[in-house]
Amino acid sequence: MINAITSDKVPGNFTARVAVHPIHDLLEYLIPDNLREKVHPGMLVRVPLGRRESSGLVIETGPASGRKDLRPLLEVFREDPVINPELLELLKWAAGYYLAPLSSLVELALPPGLENPPPGEPRIHLFRMAEGLESDQLLVQVLHSAPVQAEILKQLADSRELSLSDLPPEKRTQYLRALREMKKKGWVKGFYREEELPAGARVKDLTPDQEKALAAIEAGLGKGAFETHLLFGVTASGKTEIYLRAAARALAAQKGVIILVPEIALVPQIAGRFRAHFGARVSVLHSGLPRRERINSWARIQAGLAPVVIGTRSAIFAPLPDPGLIVVDEEYDEAYKQEEGVHYNARDLATVRGKLAGATVILGTATPALESYFNAEAGKYRLLNLPVRVDGRALPPVTVVDLRTASLGSDWTRNPLSPFLKERITAHQKEGGKVILFLNRRGYSSSVLCQDCGQALRCPNCSVSLILHKARKILLCHYCGFSIPPPDACPACHSHRVRMFGVGTERIEEDLTRDFPGLSFRRLDRDTAHRIGAPARILRDFSSGGVEMLVGTKMVTKGHDLPGVSLVGVVLADLSLDLPDFRAAERTFELLAQVAGRAGRGEHHGEVVVQTFLPDHYVINLARTQDYPAFYRTELEFRRKFFYPPFSRLVQFLVSGVNARKVEEASEKFKEELEEKLSGKIRKGRDLLVLGPAPAAYAKIRGRHRFQILIKFPPDFRIQAPLAKILESYPHRQLAAGVTFSVDIDPQSLL
Repeated sequence: MINAITSDKVPGNFTARVAVHPIHDLLEYLIPDNLREKVHPGMLVRVPLGRRESSGLVIETGPASGRKDLRPLLEVFREDPVINPELLELLKWAAGYYLAPLSSLVELALPPGLENPPPGEPRIHLFRMAEGLESDQLLVQVLHSAPVQAEILKQLADSRELSLSDLPPEKRTQYLRALREMKKKGWVKGFYREEELPAGARVKDLTPDQEKALAAIEAGLGKGAFETHLLFGVTASGKTEIYLRAAARALAAQKGVIILVPEIALVPQIAGRFRAHFGARVSVLHSGLPRRERINSWARIQAGLAPVVIGTRSAIFAPLPDPGLIVVDEEYDEAYKQEEGVHYNARDLATVRGKLAGATVILGTATPALESYFNAEAGKYRLLNLPVRVDGRALPPVTVVDLRTASLGSDWTRNPLSPFLKERITAHQKEGGKVILFLNRRGYSSSVLCQDCGQALRCPNCSVSLILHKARKILLCHYCGFSIPPPDACPACHSHRVRMFGVGTERIEEDLTRDFPGLSFRRLDRDTAHRIGAPARILRDFSSGGVEMLVGTKMVTKGHDLPGVSLVGVVLADLSLDLPDFRAAERTFELLAQVAGRAGRGEHHGEVVVQTFLPDHYVINLARTQDYPAFYRTELEFRRKFFYPPFSRLVQFLVSGVNARKVEEASEKFKEELEEKLSGKIRKGRDLLVLGPAPAAYAKIRGRHRFQILIKFPPDFRIQAPLAKILESYPHRQLAAGVTFSVDIDPQSLL
């Protein structure tokens, strides 16, 4: 290893070790004399790489290693380091823990195009209400005469801010026209993101439980020492208010704040609340931002102009100079785990970064991950409870509809909404309440089957059924994107008795149009939310009053504060219970408890209707009563019995290739090597199991056959070092010609 040199005068050749994506190892380059004073760890540089040039990050500098073929680095892109020492330590730790190239972690931490930013200054236009005006009073004037102005006023009443970057292109022109009229009237004022915006939203009174939790968090912030708090609060118990006050305390101590949320759709809502308190000191950072805006946001964070960062999992790498508070909201959510490339978990990295920076970490949730609650019981995290909602309202009552006996006719597929659920939708609509329908399956039908020969229409590239998307008139594979028009006859036997089975959100949307002709609704799933700003727009339309119902997948379950919702209907609660994954029960409980928590947050009393074919299943019953402790105890015994986390740790190897026989053979040999080389690394009497290889749950994806090898080992065994030694023989993650593998430390899904 090259040690960092602090002396200004370094005898002999001086070199830098540089992380260059996607190269696994660090590359060594000579530092020319004219750049010697400019090159330090964390600098972004241009280097030769074979016959081309590439950008890279300087990791270490020091005397040359003695190699005679070293080439000089070419250029330093920016005057200051783009990665500070604390963040560089986090990247090094993550590379070692997740057995990933350091260059890949650097790629995650820096916005694309930083070495060559787009020309011109990004000017992100914002609008806020003029001081002294109330949007509710103005709304009465324009509600019927100027609907676009009315929509803007509702948005400003909700989040206090409207950003043009959030608007879909087709609405931008009419919004700008309306905003110009409102500026002439003196109703709104425009700003650029860089300008200081007014802050100081109304401070809410805290409940005794909130005060107790906040006092514990502020005590830790006052000490300036690393602590992790598990903030376990029922839905609508006021966790965000605690985040806001803890952030204010951190800012007063000249410390930075990172707020992580699991989905981009959740960013606008929480960013609006934080900007209402802290103005332009709040910045947003996530992969959905346009390139110029993302670079500008990153630069403002690095310069200390935006010490409050709100974003999705990659925001854990935000270049904050001195983080003092890190919040992971909805910490249970599997979206914090990256499934492609580097398989890092942002929730876990939050605790590591907190330790490196001496920061306070808050993991907030109404349904803690089993491992998080286990850590709290073991004293690793401090457990803070918020057992009641802030307004004193009870959690909404839940009615379970047994689909085996409900009057649905001969086939549930033909009548996915039970008579009881339809009756409750009508009742809540008449009372002015809003409705959310949740079904964790998009598309129209989940399979198309020939009734004569039994042939299902499957993707030729993946071992999954094709999904009918009726509006687009295609059968689509949700994994590789393969699509065909719906056939008139069975491709195998040419029968015309081809029938659709299963139900998706698009089908529910069609049924609602037929059964509730006067109902205004929106659908929120990946099909409707693929455009930048679309999720925020759909949620805004729903919360502002013009839309009465929201139909969607799990995107509607997470963290949204929608006060007008009085009814939540779960169309089919069983879907995730059938998955071949040891976390299936946990994921189902989380989904049901979270979506139920969307109801009853405002003036309307809440109600939840859950449809299921498994009404007696313990997960359904415990989710109905939202009894997390009982679920935790039941699930913990299952994990203990079968040696699953938190009683073990897991490493998953996924081996794939186009030739199934070669993949299986290579997997068998690799499994034998793992057993042989790991068996002597653990004390006798301790369990280390190498399981498989076995076909993955989805045995073929994108034309590649997949086999899985799973390692189970005790939690206190440090497996990275022996695995890293084994993987040195496979620098390109290739077992044989055409057979590659990926490694996932602490996998969140075994599918």
